Amino acid sequence: MPHKPLIILGTRGIPNQYGGFETFVEKFAPFMAERGWPITVYCQADNLQKMIAQDQWQGVTRVHITPRISKKLIDGAYGTILFDCLAVLHALFYYRKAVWMTMGYNTATLNILPRLFRIKQIINMDGMEWQRDKWSKFRKAYLYQSYFIAGDAATVLIADHPEIEKELRRDFKNKKIEMIAYGSPEVLTADNNLLQDFSVEKDGYCLIIARPVPENGLLQIIRTWSKTRGAMKLIVVGKYDEAEPYQKEILSYASENIVFTGAIYDRKILDALRLNCYGYFHGYTVGGTNPSLVEALATGAGIIAHDNRFNRWVAGEAGVYYKDEAELDQIVRTIKSKTLPIDTMRINARLRHQEAFKWQPILEAYEQVVKSCC
Repeated sequence: MPHKPLIILGTRGIPNQYGGFETFVEKFAPFMAERGWPITVYCQADNLQKMIAQDQWQGVTRVHITPRISKKLIDGAYGTILFDCLAVLHALFYYRKAVWMTMGYNTATLNILPRLFRIKQIINMDGMEWQRDKWSKFRKAYLYQSYFIAGDAATVLIADHPEIEKELRRDFKNKKIEMIAYGSPEVLTADNNLLQDFSVEKDGYCLIIARPVPENGLLQIIRTWSKTRGAMKLIVVGKYDEAEPYQKEILSYASENIVFTGAIYDRKILDALRLNCYGYFHGYTVGGTNPSLVEALATGAGIIAHDNRFNRWVAGEAGVYYKDEAELDQIVRTIKSKTLPIDTMRINARLRHQEAFKWQPILEAYEQVVKSCC
């Protein structure tokens, strides 16, 4: 029996150049195409002569949409909103008989339209986005409302973490809910020569890879590290802008033992940094299964993480945890003296990744959810 068409909305497109949802779709879409599913992914473009174009990528149909009004290209958040609107309208015209999968609920009001046409919708509900400190009160209220709109419109809700699943089961008692984590390929080797650009050697540095926003706990980590003179280097990967007050304060701690690399997107470099670090810091305080934490586990990195229900489930015995700056200070001192049980933590990291975050079972679980909507 032929498979029903599947379309994927809510990402910037594939191949990934942005974030976790795009990484997932980059894995999932070709996986489904290989199994015979007709699959289409909507991609945001900014350099097309036409507003809409279509091509094939690894067996996947890509619909590229350039968010423009007349000849004027719309950038930033407004451009993404316009892209999402155009993608939904295009899908309603061409893919009304398909199963729809939407990543996230930022534009949940658009999910009302396919529901009116009784289209089956799978929505990945991401995390509790309205709890993030970076948003204004208006944006938090909008996201809180969007969460309930998406939950009501969906046929199936996906949670990527057991704690998110609990929230969904409390708020949407009559909905079908599946818990499927985020994945990452295991990394066993890397090109250690790439470390030379950072003037570090294996086990001679600790690492942070995170977006510099308040809920990611970067300031607390970097401020604590700065107090410990003579410690190994702390490599901080991410894009920082001194025009942003929070980021400017973080950058003020730059020193010989705190090195800001800027944004790095080359997977080979990131794998080399993760695989060879003495410890990987993860200060996230909200959210579900965080992709950067899963990717650290995939390299066997020992984790130093903020103590909360999300990080505890993901990292498990691979981590040591801190609730406040005083506890973090004690951990930093054990790093300086190299008395952290890092070998055991690394073993546990690989075991935890094998147990919960390998791509194959995750992709197969998503396929079963799609089948349930057919």
